[in-house]
Amino acid sequence: MEKIEDPQALSESKSWQFTATTCETPKISLGTYKKAIVDVTAKSKIVIPGKEQVSPSLDEIIKALLGAVSIQIPKILVDTETDRLLAQTLDEVKRLGLTLDQYLASTGKSAQQLRDDYAKKAQDDLTLEFALGRIAEDEHIVVEQKEIDEAIQKAKDGTERDNLEKNRYLLASILRQQKTLDFLKNL
Repeated sequence: MEKIEDPQALSESKSWQFTATTCETPKISLGTYKKAIVDVTAKSKIVIPGKEQVSPSLDEIIKALLGAVSIQIPKILVDTETDRLLAQTLDEVKRLGLTLDQYLASTGKSAQQLRDDYAKKAQDDLTLEFALGRIAEDEHIVVEQKEIDEAIQKAKDGTERDNLEKNRYLLASILRQQKTLDFLKNL
């Protein structure tokens, strides 16, 4: 991730000055994530006659994973993801024909409270993404070319199929995350 700030207007006749902020992939400690997940999934593996087995929800598994791992996400990543989430919400608000003030009034939050909520969501989303990536590496979870091709063929229409075809790397990443979540469900 890199962020470049330009304190001066760019001009061919002047020297350029800029500030670049970068970050590295954070160090990831998975802690005792397997034990935390097993604590959640174990209840669903107990068979009680006359009672239906209830599998843990994906939210329960994610909550257990987030509680077990330790990742120091660089502020620049959290800020960028927070800005993306806010921009997405603002686009949705505009599509609904509302102003930001109307939206904030309907949620009962201030602009700062909304930003803080999205910063927390960004932190959790990034932690989950990095943790799943690390687990996939450690457990040798890979996506085969045929799985990508099958997902593209399952697209509902030609436009979606074309978009998936153009974004094969992103599709592979999503499929790998899903396979990793399936791995966690089966612990």
